[in-house]
Amino acid sequence: MRGTFSKGRIEVDQESYPDGTTVNFVVVPKDDEEYELSPEEEDALEQSIAEIERGECVTAEQLFAELRAISLRDDG
Repeated sequence: MRGTFSKGRIEVDQESYPDGTTVNFVVVPKDDEEYELSPEEEDALEQSIAEIERGECVTAEQLFAELRAISLRDDG
């Protein structure tokens, strides 16, 4: 999912999810901006990478399938 912050809101590009869907977002700097992680952010990133390496994650395909199922269930 990708979006743009505009007028105090995040506008999501070409995707629609049911109201109340919980999402996490990451602020991505523009190409010419530098961003340095804090020690806490570096630790969190390393922990996340380790979880992925242990297989403690879902693929994007699995996530979208689950979101579609929720959407269909809520629309039905």
